Amino acid sequence: MYKYIIASQNLMSSQKPENRICQNCKQDFVIEPDDFGFYEKIQVPSPTFCPECRLVRRLLWRNDRYLSKVNCHLCGRSTLSTFLEDADQTLFCAVCYRSDKWNPLDYGQNYDFSKPFFEQFKEFFKKVPVRAIAANKTLINSPYTSLASNLKDCYLIFNADYSENCMYGTEIENSKDCVDNTMIDECEQGYENINCQKCYKSFFSTDCMESSDIWFSTDLVGCLNCFGCVGLRHKSYHIFNQPCSKELYEQKMKEIFNGDFNQIPGILAKVKEIYLKTARRYMRGRQNINTTGDYIYNSKNVKNSYIVSEAENCNYCMWLITPGFKKDCWDYTEYGERVENIYDSVTVGKNSSNIKFSNVISNATNVEYSYGCRDVHDIFACSGVTKKASAFLTNSTPRKNTRNSFLKSLNI
Repeated sequence: MYKYIIASQNLMSSQKPENRICQNCKQDFVIEPDDFGFYEKIQVPSPTFCPECRLVRRLLWRNDRYLSKVNCHLCGRSTLSTFLEDADQTLFCAVCYRSDKWNPLDYGQNYDFSKPFFEQFKEFFKKVPVRAIAANKTLINSPYTSLASNLKDCYLIFNADYSENCMYGTEIENSKDCVDNTMIDECEQGYENINCQKCYKSFFSTDCMESSDIWFSTDLVGCLNCFGCVGLRHKSYHIFNQPCSKELYEQKMKEIFNGDFNQIPGILAKVKEIYLKTARRYMRGRQNINTTGDYIYNSKNVKNSYIVSEAENCNYCMWLITPGFKKDCWDYTEYGERVENIYDSVTVGKNSSNIKFSNVISNATNVEYSYGCRDVHDIFACSGVTKKASAFLTNSTPRKNTRNSFLKSLNI
């Protein structure tokens, strides 16, 4: 193992950046030495798409906020779905999908070496039932949500967990009584906020932390009763960055904003003037070493990534906020929680490693070109498989010692 690490480091140090032209958008992009080192490590060819086009390609597999009504193909009952009714997909409601009324292995089929792999996998994927919507048993009175868990009395929030009485938002975590928010965590009674943590009664505010009773503010930490402020730390009773007494603050608040939405454009214009004059950090993040991107926290050697926490040696990643380490991941979108060696995959996490070109995978090891699998290892080109080992070739089980030889024979 030590020899391999040394060899990998030597490869990365000797490799030079290489300019490429994206096969999709025809724009120039660069593959860096650490990129080549990672591709060599996990034994994949270098990409032909630029990072932006690779992200778009992954997001084609992800729909978290557009819902439609469909009928379950097993029980026939109406259910919400992130797939359209005419999607030519076998859709099961959450109850049927988790039941023992069907077996994914019944859909196994032999591989035809006279046909291209992706053509066969496309046909196979349409046959195997998929969950109409990413819902689980931890949702209480929260049917109009997706990619969510542990919610109670929530409506139209997505990519959210451990929240109650929240509506209209994305990335709502550990929050209560919040409406129209994006990227909030441990907040209560918040409205129209972006990227706020541990805030109480925050309104129309952005990038604030551990603050209460704040309005139209940006980049506050530990503040109380502030209106239209930018960049303050541990301050109270400020209006447009100017201090005032409690009595004057309450009087001015009634004059400046009485709840009429027609007043908001003027307030925002005033705050923008202050924002443009106030020093600010080059990125949103804390406790990082050698990172580039935005909204990165407690991470090391993370580049070109966004909304990431507890990560190390990761490039081109996004939405990795679930607690737990993320290590050695490239082109990886959403989830996290104790994962490593993830490549070009989306919605993968929770105790997973060595995952390539896959979607909706958890508790898994050595998985390629698969969808909706959990508690598995050593699988290839499977869909809906759970608690299985050494499955490949569209949900069929290989004979002993044939899996590796089969994979080598595929020209993909």
